[in-house]
Amino acid sequence: MPQPAAAETVAPECIPGAPASAQSLRKRTLAPSAGPQAAVRPAYKAMADGKTSRTLSYDDVQLNIGNTALDEPTEIGITPLTEAELPVLGAGMDNVTDGPRAGYRFTPTPFEFEQDITISVPYDAAKLAEAGLTPQDVRTFFFDAQGGCWRPLVRVSVDTERRRGSRGNTPGSPPRTL
Repeated sequence: MPQPAAAETVAPECIPGAPASAQSLRKRTLAPSAGPQAAVRPAYKAMADGKTSRTLSYDDVQLNIGNTALDEPTEIGITPLTEAELPVLGAGMDNVTDGPRAGYRFTPTPFEFEQDITISVPYDAAKLAEAGLTPQDVRTFFFDAQGGCWRPLVRVSVDTERRRGSRGNTPGSPPRTL
């Protein structure tokens, strides 16, 4: 059962990072390799009609889109990313996403929803412990390619039984965007 998040500490608005190299992004489309990257699933796409609530689930991530979040039908994509495809993390950031994926790319991007959405992402308890962190330390960020930095999502809850963190945002704050 999800636990309410403790009072959030204020995360920096923008933690500098860097986009993944163009070479690492081409590898997925040109020739999938053997090893850990081969375990990462291909991209998934689904339509959300903008009239009904929709939950998209793929590769252990969930995106909940409310019935007023879209003003027109939109194709939403979810792509699991390998470590090489993930933008470079900022100082002080530890990636505790449950493998084999290292993160996710949601499309279209950039894209702004009319209302808040919620994203639920799996975390790896062993990675968390190795970093000296607890489930209540789990935060989710999205990479703002235009700003060249990681921006935080507001944490909604942490489900320690299923090892998932749910993130959303408050009205008027980033990201209603993908």
